[in-house]
Amino acid sequence: MRKYLRHLTHLTLTLSAVMACDSEDLTPRKGELPTACGGFLGLECPGDLVCVDDPSDDCDPSKGGNDCIGICVDPAPTPCGGFPGTPCPDGQVCVDDPADDCDPQNGGADCIGICEDAPLACGGFPGTPCPDGQVCVDDPADDCDPQNGGADCIGICEDAPLACGGFAGDACPKGQECVDIPDDDCDPQNGGADCPGVCQEDGRQYVSYDPEECKAMKFPCPKGMVHFFDETGCGCEPE
Repeated sequence: MRKYLRHLTHLTLTLSAVMACDSEDLTPRKGELPTACGGFLGLECPGDLVCVDDPSDDCDPSKGGNDCIGICVDPAPTPCGGFPGTPCPDGQVCVDDPADDCDPQNGGADCIGICEDAPLACGGFPGTPCPDGQVCVDDPADDCDPQNGGADCIGICEDAPLACGGFAGDACPKGQECVDIPDDDCDPQNGGADCPGVCQEDGRQYVSYDPEECKAMKFPCPKGMVHFFDETGCGCEPE
């Protein structure tokens, strides 16, 4: 009885908080407690969130707790690929699932992947730009190679690299290194000790930091490495 009253009190307080807020503000923000759902009132989650059991309480829906209060979380990604080659819905692409032990780069030809939103297209003949905060890079999945005359290759938008260095000396996340920004007016080779940089994955071998120069260059990459072209320049990086 005490357990039931405790859950009832919890649900009542949660419902009061929900009623005091606009429905537009129900999606939890980073650092906030998750939104409650379920319970005997059957509270629904906002937007695309789904209701799952709250692992931090002592109410277990698998042991008779039909009215357990749950929490709203992002839905699990849709599986794809694998042996049957399951496709993703329109507007999404199949990528390797980093949470499993199957690596398509090491013999896992039938690895199950997960669906994620397809990147926006950019570049090409009309020079379509990316949204603010993203940059246009070569699409490794197509047959158009800017190294082989594909000056009008369609690219894909990806998040712009993090800023680093500069006066504050901001560091890059683990696994990345700080490189000079080629298209600014600050040159660390000519007295620019406090030049800002951008974070790039370790292991890249730059041939040029000048994107314009890269358009006219042809260069080979060692075995196990592939070409890359972006706003920081061009060169070779691990596959």
